[in-house]
Amino acid sequence: IQTRKPLDFRKPFTGEVSIGAGHVRRCLSLAEELGRRGWHLHLVTSRTTPATVPLPEGLELTLLDDEALAAPAVLGDVAEAEVIVVDHYELGLEYEAALPPAYRVVLEDLPNRRHQCDLMLAPSASRSDDYRPLVSPGCRVLHGATYALLRRRFLELRKARPFSDGRPCERVLISCGATDPTDLTSLLLKALPERPLDVTIALSSAAPHLARLTKILSRWTGNARVKLLRDVTEMAELMAASDLFLGAAGSSCWEACCLGLPMLVFQVVPFQAQVVHLLLEAQASLSLDTEAPTSQICQTLQQLVDDPEQRQRLSQNAAQWVDGYGCSRVADEIERLVRGSSPGESKGGA
Repeated sequence: IQTRKPLDFRKPFTGEVSIGAGHVRRCLSLAEELGRRGWHLHLVTSRTTPATVPLPEGLELTLLDDEALAAPAVLGDVAEAEVIVVDHYELGLEYEAALPPAYRVVLEDLPNRRHQCDLMLAPSASRSDDYRPLVSPGCRVLHGATYALLRRRFLELRKARPFSDGRPCERVLISCGATDPTDLTSLLLKALPERPLDVTIALSSAAPHLARLTKILSRWTGNARVKLLRDVTEMAELMAASDLFLGAAGSSCWEACCLGLPMLVFQVVPFQAQVVHLLLEAQASLSLDTEAPTSQICQTLQQLVDDPEQRQRLSQNAAQWVDGYGCSRVADEIERLVRGSSPGESKGGA
């Protein structure tokens, strides 16, 4: 993507965060892989994004308010692109049809709207048939965890990290999304078993319940040693150093799977139902409802902590299911798309 005219839309943001960290991280992961291949990248995103996820230094960036972000014509003023990747739950067919001429790649999690694109990526989907009626006949649909977009660092640590092998569970990571809007973190803290565990919580400084959580930790008297980390930039290292992952069933689950990290996850928003279904189908995780009694969550956690054989099974199944090469596969498809024909022509494919 070649820059045509730099625009300075950057100004201090003081409102509420409106973008999920998973969207940002998977876009950055794909950008990392394409950058390694010599592509020139330009990220156009919400003004709230830096409050949710720290962005890499040196990234060519345009920050917009929500109204400007929803106007496709603005991208023509920002950059002259061969490929435009769209990851936004509220933008669909009308927006994509009005984009400047380019190959259109859409990241999607729910089959609930139509799209005009050349390539669709649905890593949370168990089958592509639900998405095919929503795209043009020539669009290729890539579905399933095979195409999960993970930073290369996860693949590197996967090769160095021993999977769960029966060793004791001593280090627990709690990550319920960067901002944890439902305060699942506090629920999990209440349900921790009475064990001398080392528990790390990863959370954004923009989390709406951060003050409440900080107050809880200031009065903490449990057996677990709990540490709160804000605005984590090295999640791969944090996961690789953990024995158990607790959190929301979002994109972090693919990262945990790649590292063979046993999980207990919760559905917090609608699209995560598909993630939970895939995890349970692959026997790569345990899952509970957020409305489950605290006693049930505590019992399940205690069982996981005390049962090395169960953790080992979850670890092996997860690692076999997500191998960490999703970004490479998607980048291959994008480059194949660009080599194939001009934007707007039918590309064929499945």
